[in-house]
Amino acid sequence: GMNNANEKGKRNSSDERDGGSSKKVHLLPARYIATSLYNRLLPRWNYHIVQESDRLNQENQECEEYSALSSSSLSTTNLLSSDHPNPNRPPLHTIAGLTDETFCKRMNYDYDTYVKFRKEAVPRLKFSSQFATWLKTGQPIDVE
Repeated sequence: GMNNANEKGKRNSSDERDGGSSKKVHLLPARYIATSLYNRLLPRWNYHIVQESDRLNQENQECEEYSALSSSSLSTTNLLSSDHPNPNRPPLHTIAGLTDETFCKRMNYDYDTYVKFRKEAVPRLKFSSQFATWLKTGQPIDVE
């Protein structure tokens, strides 16, 4: 049954831009999300945050030169706070289910820049989340 869901997702991908995807259910098995956590979800989400905060900083500097410093520290919080629904925030199936290339196309990101970012980010993200687990549970950190 999983192939049918994938085919449906592909056929209806044109609806995703206009918000039609909220009516469709994109089935992502939990183990799929778990295995793609370090290689897809975290790097993509972090890259998205970096890109968005850069964009927001740019806008803030253009609009109000004098407060560029104070706004740069706020931009990431604005991005993540639920008071400001962000139309650019990628839905989970976009972050978890697409190839890197399709993800970059859909989000208008430069593919090579993203790949470089991911190579550097994956070990760091893996370590920091395992470090948090180690602090809480004493579970050893996998250094690979």
